[in-house]
Amino acid sequence: MRDLNTVEMRIVDRTLYLIGQKGTVDVPVRTIVKEAKVNLGAINYYFETKEQLLSLVREFYTDNMLKTVEFLENPTMDLEERLIRYANETMKYALLYPNSVVLVKDAYRSEVKSSASEELIRTLNHMFTLLNASLKEYLGEHELEIKKMIFMSAMVHPTEDNANDGLYSRNIDTAEKRIYYIQCLLKMLKNSSC
Repeated sequence: MRDLNTVEMRIVDRTLYLIGQKGTVDVPVRTIVKEAKVNLGAINYYFETKEQLLSLVREFYTDNMLKTVEFLENPTMDLEERLIRYANETMKYALLYPNSVVLVKDAYRSEVKSSASEELIRTLNHMFTLLNASLKEYLGEHELEIKKMIFMSAMVHPTEDNANDGLYSRNIDTAEKRIYYIQCLLKMLKNSSC
């Protein structure tokens, strides 16, 4: 992704946030303007079209996904540490941009795929290949699909805490708490059988 100035970054950041909040990529430009606290001219000046803005949002999302993948690929960490760091980074991102997976769903559903959507899908597939291999090595093959579902759900669901008197959010609101939570999760998955 090209380097963005502060205003462009704020617009991209707030657009991704709104996409998650609204559950669709079809967020009105006026809503973006209000959330980003910029005038309509800024959108028109920095992004010739809404599709160009959405393309940069997809690139931003992909770049952040690649940061999580770096942990899975890091040969200097042992396998458990790679999984913990990957999950922590994924959860941290999901807390900043709740429900941003809307972009992924949109990329898969679009009949005409932009280059940014295609790159997002390639990155996601690469990430899942690495994650599958890492979980298989760490947890073994027995009930791997179920354990993978539990692992993925346990990363995403607490970041979307809308109830339970803040039970989830207060237990994952710092890196230390998330890491402890992930360590417990991995220990339970490794030592369990259905």
